[in-house]
Amino acid sequence: MKYMEYEKKVSGESKLYFPKDFFRGEFRCGFFVSSNMKKYWAAQLEILAEIDRICRKHNITYFADSGTLLGAVRHNGFIPWDDDLDIAMLREDYDKFAMICSGELDKKYLFAKAFQKTEFAQCFSRVYENNDIKMDDLSNECYFKNPHLAGVDIFPLDYIAPDKDEENVQSELIAAINELSHGVVRDNNDNTEGEIEKLLCKIEEIANVKIDRTKAIEAQLGELYDNLCKLYSGDEAKEVTTFPMPYLRPNWRFNKEWYDDTVLIDFEYFKLPCPIGYKDILTAGYGEYTNYERGDAMHAYPAYSKFKRGYIEEWESYLKKTLKKELSIFLNKSEERLEVVKMLKYDIRNTTMLFKIDEKEFTFRIPGNKIFNIANYEREKKIYDILKKYEITENVIYLSDNNGSKMTSMLQDTHPLNTTDKEAVLDFLQVLAFVHLLDVSDNVSFDIWEYIEKYEELWGDDSYRVDYEKTKKKIRECYDYTQSQPKAVGITHFDLSGENILVSTCENEEDDIRIIDWEFSGIQDTHIDLAVFALNSSYSREDVDWLIDSYFCGKCTKNTRTKIYCYMAVCALMFNNYYEYLDRNDEDMTQEQANYYNIGLEYYEIYCDMMKDC
Repeated sequence: MKYMEYEKKVSGESKLYFPKDFFRGEFRCGFFVSSNMKKYWAAQLEILAEIDRICRKHNITYFADSGTLLGAVRHNGFIPWDDDLDIAMLREDYDKFAMICSGELDKKYLFAKAFQKTEFAQCFSRVYENNDIKMDDLSNECYFKNPHLAGVDIFPLDYIAPDKDEENVQSELIAAINELSHGVVRDNNDNTEGEIEKLLCKIEEIANVKIDRTKAIEAQLGELYDNLCKLYSGDEAKEVTTFPMPYLRPNWRFNKEWYDDTVLIDFEYFKLPCPIGYKDILTAGYGEYTNYERGDAMHAYPAYSKFKRGYIEEWESYLKKTLKKELSIFLNKSEERLEVVKMLKYDIRNTTMLFKIDEKEFTFRIPGNKIFNIANYEREKKIYDILKKYEITENVIYLSDNNGSKMTSMLQDTHPLNTTDKEAVLDFLQVLAFVHLLDVSDNVSFDIWEYIEKYEELWGDDSYRVDYEKTKKKIRECYDYTQSQPKAVGITHFDLSGENILVSTCENEEDDIRIIDWEFSGIQDTHIDLAVFALNSSYSREDVDWLIDSYFCGKCTKNTRTKIYCYMAVCALMFNNYYEYLDRNDEDMTQEQANYYNIGLEYYEIYCDMMKDC
């Protein structure tokens, strides 16, 4: 048998060596893989190296399985849109590994056997990171600074009944136990005692067993499930599978000879043991497996999104505890009069909390620590001072031009602007045009190209895009065109989106429209706002032209239209650079955000076409 081949790290606690470039975000098969995902992949491979060590010591064979096997064969690594690592063991090796694993594992890791823990109601086992140790900053090295809890799933390969009728009974019974045990174990907190008892009685009836209510139910369900999977041996069966898959996907069945030996296949910077019949296995399981097509995963991508939600909930809980006291001191109000209600908004830029004073509602903005490099609160404060008499923004009570903390009275009965509702957008454009026409003299201007290069500086590295410099040179042509054209100088929001435009609809009255969050605002060519709004609204070329025609009442000149197209190209590149910056700071750039780069190139081509007609 063959085991994982890898290069050991010379220093530090990690077993594996990864070159620095591995942890950069990159595009694979047109799909963006974030820096966070690369760290998550690395942490999983490190766990696999620990599993591999135990398997070598105890002569246990394991195989790359499912999406991991497909990734090895088709991509020589992870499938770009896959986020977990799966291995499989024939039942004899699986049981042996489960018996010795906990006693052999490095203290950095833990082992969860199927259905043995209330929080792990699965039909497979997992080796995962010990979160108590992971939280220790001194152990960051051995987890590749991956902030999310990683693990490797281990599936048992069991034998399918040789008789078709027996197979149907076995498969249906296993599927039923799996489904019902999920209801008992995983959803334990959501079920009443009567509902749990009803499920247990149904399991007893189906499997003809007795479950002892005085003992750990999870362990009994796990034992029952395993016994059902192990009804047949390799001597009598011809095929193996990972139950309950045949019930869900009838083609998920493989000749046992395909697992007679292992072959090493390249996987990222390593080689993974794969079943010798991997071609037949992948054909049986996936059909034309060489086709590049993104399928649906068994869980939401990325897998660590649930951990991120947990961090946000912890942050909200922390703020609820601390903000009340701080606001009491700041506002000189007794804590009894204050209530911190909930988090309204969270992203890497800002956290907004809702709080009450004597039942009156207010919001408090807390800027994120990554925003100070790019926001300008002094400029924002000046813009609010200019606009405060027009009732166009939120009602700002306090704004620090030093750290960006902001307090506002809550706007009641409002909703974000629906950017697909053209009637609502037309109403908004009237407000925007009024802002743009205000006479201003304050020197609070900014330059878009400076933003583009500012993000480049903040990267501390080259762009993820291999053709970035060529693209930047093209987009510079668009920027130079904007600078050659007359400008409509005025107050520019620079971050217009549906979420930053609040609408209050009152019966028999005009809608009250407020534009909020001006931390990127300044005095600039106001036509930039049209470009940014169109980009943030994901408008098509047709929608963009409708927006321009509506704003200019059908009287937009060709040069001005071309200038707005150019602003879209320039701002799209700026957004790309901004999201690359976030990706380097543990906030994944999504596929939609990554698409801004292509949108920039698209509008560069539109600019080129416009210039041909001149």
